[in-house]
Amino acid sequence: MIVNSDEVKSALAEFLQTTEAFVVEIDVLPSFDIHIVIDRNAGVPLSMCEEASHILEAYLEANHSEDNYSIEVSSAGIGCVLKVKGQYIKNIGNEVEVTLPNGSHVKGTLKGADDEGFTVDIVEKVKLEGAKKKTDVVRTQYYKYDEIKQVKDIISFK
Repeated sequence: MIVNSDEVKSALAEFLQTTEAFVVEIDVLPSFDIHIVIDRNAGVPLSMCEEASHILEAYLEANHSEDNYSIEVSSAGIGCVLKVKGQYIKNIGNEVEVTLPNGSHVKGTLKGADDEGFTVDIVEKVKLEGAKKKTDVVRTQYYKYDEIKQVKDIISFK
């Protein structure tokens, strides 16, 4: 019987808790390939990916020894799509690009995240009454996770 993603997450639960890491994505393929992406606020060193792989390997050997699994554990990379609340929290204060359902993009600074969605401060150029030039005005926008296509952190070398 093939292992499922909940079982993989459960097998790694203690490790995730002690390292303050969280699962971004788990893919268990019918070909017995398991791909796991983890992240944490302090970043994920290679040694942490290796440790998670060894823990899962030991679990599979003890509980699914009849199957030959291939395990790949990696960290969420720079400029990746944000998929879980933990990634949003990790990126508070960073610039992000929000892709809306109609395909348009909004850039701003990630200000907060909760169980339902996230808040972005968006700088807009607005011509105020009586002013000769446009002025930067910050508009705070709340988005629900299920109402956007994707969010990516923006890497800037300014």
